[in-house]
Amino acid sequence: MHILNVSLPDEIYRFVMYCESAKDMWDNLIVLFKGTDETMDSRRSLLIQQYEVFTCKPDESLTQTYLRFNNLINDLRQHRKTFDNDEILNKFLKSLSSAWASVTFMIRQTKNLKTMSLESLYGLLFTHEPEIKNA
Repeated sequence: MHILNVSLPDEIYRFVMYCESAKDMWDNLIVLFKGTDETMDSRRSLLIQQYEVFTCKPDESLTQTYLRFNNLINDLRQHRKTFDNDEILNKFLKSLSSAWASVTFMIRQTKNLKTMSLESLYGLLFTHEPEIKNA
């Protein structure tokens, strides 16, 4: 208990200061930071819904879209929900605006999305962004 007491910042220690054992403290910290099983399930469902409806926002840059999507994928992984790599890449390509249609078609036809990473796909798309902005 002493190790937890001295290592926690004051604002967090206040939540566990009246616990009677280190196990109670640890269990309370898990609920505080991670949530209960019910809240985790609810959060996972919400993240899945956000993934299913994910699209590029109007006037959002490719980088902004990529960062939002990557954060969403990381949050889903943290909540133990994963998708196949090619499914993730196809979802990202489909989320882009219609201005990207010819580039995304070319990528789907010429690249192996099963082995490409999201970062590589972003890098490939990024090289085409000036063309899309000037179109």
